[in-house]
Amino acid sequence: MFERLCMAQRLRALIQQHSLPTSLAKLIQAFRKRYNLLPRGTLLNDVLAFETPVDNTIIPSSQVAMLSQPILLDPDVRSMLQQHYESTLRISSQVPAAAFSQRAYVMGGVTYNPAYWSPRNSNVAIGTDIPRDWAACRIENILVHTLGSSSSSEATRTFFVVRRYKELDQEDCRHDTYRGFQIAGGRAYYADLQEHVELIEPSRILCHFALTPITLPNVQQKCIHALPLDRDVCSSSVAGYSELTRNLASSSS
Repeated sequence: MFERLCMAQRLRALIQQHSLPTSLAKLIQAFRKRYNLLPRGTLLNDVLAFETPVDNTIIPSSQVAMLSQPILLDPDVRSMLQQHYESTLRISSQVPAAAFSQRAYVMGGVTYNPAYWSPRNSNVAIGTDIPRDWAACRIENILVHTLGSSSSSEATRTFFVVRRYKELDQEDCRHDTYRGFQIAGGRAYYADLQEHVELIEPSRILCHFALTPITLPNVQQKCIHALPLDRDVCSSSVAGYSELTRNLASSSS
């Protein structure tokens, strides 16, 4: 096992250096797909290298019954599901009121859990980009919902029910020094969660974030510090920052 791991790491290094001839393009593509090659750490991928890949984005209806006991959807969540199907699939009929509650969801080799199952794994950053467009949330539930009675895998999809942490108001934002370091600093939030929930697709989840209780000067409410953990989603921001730094250096010289 150790020899295989070393061989894979050496091949990984060769591919990352982009020094292989074009005749090996198919090999490079197969290697990237098999080992989930990403700029972040490789330990998790190496451990799972010889396991069968799992993709829970769309789940066959025949497997849904094995996930957990069915639940009745909250009226607000059902209404959000209705709006989602109407806007994406152009379906106006009433969506089923039942779904399955899932305890874990694996995406990109990372496991996400609802807060009742694993509080740490329920802290996620959602949005489109870090540091420009993201928000700290807690996963309240992971729902597997089947539209109608179709047995097609396309009819069964996974959704996350999340609740956002409350943003600092304009006055308290002045005391959040973390925001001065957009890529590495994270940001502060109030420790309370918003009352309403949101229904999102897995693609809107960027990564986990580290949650640390903090005290901000001159802020009466309890606060937390949220720091996104996945460097891969920050790669474009880092690249932009590096280019800016180079431009400033060249202009000053």
